[in-house]
Amino acid sequence: MSDRMSPVENITFEGKDNESVTLFLQSVKRVAFAQGRQRDQGWLADYVETCLAEKALEWYIALDEETQRNFA
Repeated sequence: MSDRMSPVENITFEGKDNESVTLFLQSVKRVAFAQGRQRDQGWLADYVETCLAEKALEWYIALDEETQRNFA
C-alpha cells in the first residue's frame, strides 16, 4: 500500500439556485473521508475554499476570517 494520498476530486459550487448545497457538502465530506481528513477542520475549510466559484466565492470572501476557518 502506498503512503501517497489519492488525487483530490475537483468539485465546484457556484451558489446557483438550482445547486444543492447539501449535495455539495456531502461530496466534500466524501473527499475528506477518502483522504483521511474527515476530522481535520482546517483541511476541510481550505478544501471548500478551492471548490467555490461565482456567487458562492463572493459570499465566502465577504465572511470574516474566523468564520472562513470554521467548517464545523
